[in-house]
Amino acid sequence: MTQTNNTAGSNPAQEEAIRHKDGPMLVLAGPGSGKTYVITNRVQHLIEECMVPPGEILVITFSKAAADEMKQRFDALTERLYPAVTFGTFHACFFHMLQYARGYTADSILRESDAVSLLGRILIDLRPEYAEDPALVRDIYEEMLCVKCRDDDTTRVEQLKYKPSSCDAPTFSEAFTRYREELRRLRKLDFEDMLLLTRELLTEDDAALDFWRRRYRYLLVDEFQDVNRLQYEIVRLLTGADGNLFAVGDDDQSIYGFRGSHPPNLLRVAEEMPPRHKVRRTVVDSDIAQFDQSYYDSIDISLSVSFPQRSAWAVGLRSQWLVDTINAWSHSSNARAYSKSALKRYFEKNKRAQLKAAQS
Repeated sequence: MTQTNNTAGSNPAQEEAIRHKDGPMLVLAGPGSGKTYVITNRVQHLIEECMVPPGEILVITFSKAAADEMKQRFDALTERLYPAVTFGTFHACFFHMLQYARGYTADSILRESDAVSLLGRILIDLRPEYAEDPALVRDIYEEMLCVKCRDDDTTRVEQLKYKPSSCDAPTFSEAFTRYREELRRLRKLDFEDMLLLTRELLTEDDAALDFWRRRYRYLLVDEFQDVNRLQYEIVRLLTGADGNLFAVGDDDQSIYGFRGSHPPNLLRVAEEMPPRHKVRRTVVDSDIAQFDQSYYDSIDISLSVSFPQRSAWAVGLRSQWLVDTINAWSHSSNARAYSKSALKRYFEKNKRAQLKAAQS
C-alpha cells in the first residue's frame, strides 16, 4: 500500500494531533479550526502509518448529520478503502451494543414524538391544564431526560428532593414515576435509557466490557464539550487501560446543556486517565495559526500543567472554570482568559515590539 503524507498543509498543532497514536489526547479546537480535517486525517494516519486495523476504530459525534458528513469526508480522503471504520452518534453506537448483547431491535426504541405524547397522556390524568400546553409538556420531558442523565437512580426523584424548573415538584415526581413504569410495561426504551442500559451492561458484564474494549481499541469523540455524565462514563469504560481516547472539543461552545451536557467533562480526561498515561494536549485554532510555536512559548501566558513535561498556552479560552482548572493543575496563577480577537491583538502587538527591538 502506498502511504500518504496526510499532514501536508497542516499547521504544527494539527500535525501533532494527527500523528498522535497511543494514549489519551485532548484537542481544544474552535469553529473553523479544522476539527473534521484533524479527525479524518488522524484515522487515515492510524490505519496507513500505524497499521491499526480499520475495524478497531470508533468515531463518535452527536448528530447523525455530523456523523454522515465525517464518514463522507473520510471516504473521499481514502477513496473508500476502509469501510470497517465505524462512524456514528452516541445513541447509535451504544444501541448497537445493546442489540448485540441483549437482543433489542429497532422496534424497542420509543421515538421522541411518541415519548412526548406518552407524557402528555400521563399529565392529562395528573394536571389537565399542563397537558393542554404542548410547549410545557415538551419542557417537562426535556427536564426528565436531563435528570436521567445526571442521577444514578432516576426513580428516587422524590426522595432526592429534586426541584424541577418546568413545573411543580409533586407533579414532576409523579409524572416521572408513571413515565418510567409505562416504558417498562411497553418494553420500550427512550434515548436516555439506551445510555443507562449501556452503562449497566459495561459495568455488570465483564465479558461484554472486554469484548467491546477489544473491538474498539481507538476512540475518537468529536464535540466532547457536549457529553453528559452518562456518555462520559461509558466512554471512559470503553477506553480502559489502553487509554486510547482522542477527545476533540471547544470549551466556548456547548449546545446540549438541556440534555445534561457538562463542558468540564472535557478536562476530566486529564484527571481521570490511568496514572501510567500522560494526557497530551494541544490547541488547534485557525485564527492564530500564522504564529509559530516558539513565539507562543516565549510569551508570558505560557505555563506548565500537570500532564508531565507538557506545555500549554491559553488560546481563546474565555471560560473561567477552565482558567481555574489549569491553574489548579499547574499549582500557579499564570493562566488568564482572553477572547480570540483580544489574544490575537496581544500576539500581534508583542511580535511587532520584538521585531522593532531587533531592528534597532
